[in-house]
Amino acid sequence: MFRRLRRALSVAALAATAAAGCETTTSPPPEEQPDPTTFSLSGTITLNGATTHHFPTGAGEIDVRLKVLAPADNVVIGMALGIWTGTTCDLRIADDNAVFNALLIGSATAAGEFCVRMYDVGKLSDVSDYTIDITHF
Repeated sequence: MFRRLRRALSVAALAATAAAGCETTTSPPPEEQPDPTTFSLSGTITLNGATTHHFPTGAGEIDVRLKVLAPADNVVIGMALGIWTGTTCDLRIADDNAVFNALLIGSATAAGEFCVRMYDVGKLSDVSDYTIDITHF
């Protein structure tokens, strides 16, 4: 009796496996994701000062990460991402409490000139150097 039950279960499992192997499904090909491009920009923020960098990029996600903040990495500064108008940075996303390793994530719907503004929010006690990494997806 036990052998018959085991054989019946084996046949049922084999039939289920064979039936599953015969199914065909079609799925769309995976969309190719472009390789991210990363570049670094550095500057200095003076007391009550600001620095603006502008750069061209295509449509897609733009990540800005504060990678270096010296001499003290526990200082709070401002960091903003915007659209370069040719003379100024039209800010769209801002973080007035940015600290070391802070991240801003934006999305560009079209290619163009974008900008990052780094600024004192009144919490600096000395000049600070910074480096940001900008990654475009």
